[in-house]
Amino acid sequence: MPFFGIASALIIGFLITACDTEEEEIATDGRLTINGLGNYIGVRMDSNWDVWANLGEFDLFAVEKVITGENSQDIRFYAAEITGHSLTLKVYAIYRDSSGITHRHECYGYNGNDKNVTFNFRGIGTVTVDFTDGVGVGDFVPSSNN
Repeated sequence: MPFFGIASALIIGFLITACDTEEEEIATDGRLTINGLGNYIGVRMDSNWDVWANLGEFDLFAVEKVITGENSQDIRFYAAEITGHSLTLKVYAIYRDSSGITHRHECYGYNGNDKNVTFNFRGIGTVTVDFTDGVGVGDFVPSSNN
C-alpha cells in the first residue's frame, strides 16, 4: 500500500507541474479609444479581428489583451464588451512577411505615430485616428447599411 501512495503523489505532482504553464500578457503602449458606441452597449466583441486596420507591412488590431504561453505559437486574444459610450482597447501589431501573409503568433506591442488610420469595426462601421506614441482617439462612424 505505501507504494500506491508514493506513486499517486508522484503522478499528481507531475500533472500539476505539466499543467503549470507560464502565461504573460504581451506589453503594449498602444491604446485606441472609440467614442460614440452608445447604441452598442452590451455587445461582446469577438476575440480577434473585430477591430483592425491594414497598414501595408503590418496590421493593427485592438482587443482587451493578448496573452502568450511558453510556446510562441500559443497566443490568445481576449475580447472586450462595450459597457458605455466609449471603449478603450489595447493596440497590437502583426507584421506581414514578404508575400503579404500575417502571422498571428508574431504579435507585438504598438507605440507608433501613424496618422489617418482607419480601423474596421465589427463590419458595422469604422473609426479613424491619429496615433501619438501609440495612443489614438476617434469617433465611431456606422456604415451606411446600419
